[in-house]
Amino acid sequence: MVSTYLQAAGTKIRPTDKGFEDQNPLMVACEKGHTTIVDRLVKHGFDLNTTDGNNRTPLMRAVQREDARMVEHILAYHKKKGRG
Repeated sequence: MVSTYLQAAGTKIRPTDKGFEDQNPLMVACEKGHTTIVDRLVKHGFDLNTTDGNNRTPLMRAVQREDARMVEHILAYHKKKGRG
């Protein structure tokens, strides 16, 4: 797993880390459909309500990609927090 490799190498991934179009690792994982990585990042403090450089949230990106599985996965987190 990528996160295990990065941790073993001493790499720290922070919720404030941003890359192309101001995306953080959580946004990329959501866009690519990696639910296991999403779970791990959320567990470590990444916020599903964060926005990229175009003001899109991970949920908006999943909807744009028509990824029903990821949309449901993100909505489940919102329901747990009383936002759905």
